[in-house]
Amino acid sequence: MKKQLICVIAVAIFYCLRLNAQEKESIIKSWQIEPTFNFRFFNISGVAEGETIDFLNYPEYPSGEPFYYAFLGFSGKILFINSIKTEFEAGIYDHGDPALLQFNAIYYPKKNMGISAGAMLFSYLSNDFSSFHQKKYPDFQGDLHGNFQQRTRYYSAYFAGVEFGYPGNKMNVSLKLQAGIGGHHSFEEKIQQKRIHSNYKEVLHYNTDYHLFPVFYPVFEFQQQLIDAKALTMGISFRGSLFYTFTAVDYQRTRYQWTIQDPEVLEIISKKHHFWKADGSLGFYLRW
Repeated sequence: MKKQLICVIAVAIFYCLRLNAQEKESIIKSWQIEPTFNFRFFNISGVAEGETIDFLNYPEYPSGEPFYYAFLGFSGKILFINSIKTEFEAGIYDHGDPALLQFNAIYYPKKNMGISAGAMLFSYLSNDFSSFHQKKYPDFQGDLHGNFQQRTRYYSAYFAGVEFGYPGNKMNVSLKLQAGIGGHHSFEEKIQQKRIHSNYKEVLHYNTDYHLFPVFYPVFEFQQQLIDAKALTMGISFRGSLFYTFTAVDYQRTRYQWTIQDPEVLEIISKKHHFWKADGSLGFYLRW
């Protein structure tokens, strides 16, 4: 799913560049590029532990406590003469994972109102989830598979909505009210355990499902022009967004005892969590 979303965004960007190369004077009204400094806050509510693991109880910091990231990003906008605008945002964490990939298309039937649609992908870290097994199975020595301290979790969403704006000569303000669907990408994990003072071994294999849940995604943007050099306009911008969903990670757990023969298979329906993400960015834009 992650690869498909990246391909869709890449194709959309390539199409816009191709239009510009072929008929720039007749189709493209303006371009804008913008390096950004981004900051992000997460808060994933915790739920009571049950008989089986809930992966959303193990974000990078203790469940229920907010945590944040900072990363560098880049955004670009293309305004067409037919009242259509495309927007692209990308960012990367210092550990190399994609912080954000997003594509938006907006049609403006009126000067101060637009209809938007888009898609996004972001990631965060899941930390020390193997501690569940150490508490649940105290008679076992776990983590024989190694390196279960941290994993990257990916989330994608598709949304649409309306944009209200104040396009002034030097100052631009806009607010997008958007909603849609999104979900965690599927992943697999495997825990090997050995009973202490015994030769008994077992393997727990987790294979999660991809489910879609409703999302709410408003975005606010402010731009202030600083320099107008006729062919080139420069300025600063601030962008803020709030992403909220009520989500869960369901999975299939397969338990192998002694050998891979006759496994025990369970379908696990996890409890839903409140999932918040707040993004902010400061940037310096160039428009021509």
